[in-house]
Amino acid sequence: MTSFFKVQLSSLGLLRLSLLALATINILISIINLLLGSPNHSSDFGSLWEVLATLVAPVMAPIFIVLIFLDFIMAKVRAADAIGDARQQYITISRIELLMLGIMFAYWVPFLMSFGR
Repeated sequence: MTSFFKVQLSSLGLLRLSLLALATINILISIINLLLGSPNHSSDFGSLWEVLATLVAPVMAPIFIVLIFLDFIMAKVRAADAIGDARQQYITISRIELLMLGIMFAYWVPFLMSFGR
């Protein structure tokens, strides 16, 4: 079973796997910050963690969404041109990226929509 996952991860490629890992870390940073709560501090400037969780992560989320969406489109284009195992590989890649897009939208859209109020 573990060899199946190793094959699937290796078929994603380093850049695509890095993009998905960074998007996952982006969500995890925000979740960890919500679980820990924001500490009370007397300085006007927040800690590096607070800046990362409250400023950098929400700004990077739409960028990751667009990048994953563009890679999803390219995987669909490559799947349309490929045949056999290569086609199945790109279909699997597009499904994984669609799942990640769904997770990103489910987590970040309510947060980003709260700024419109």
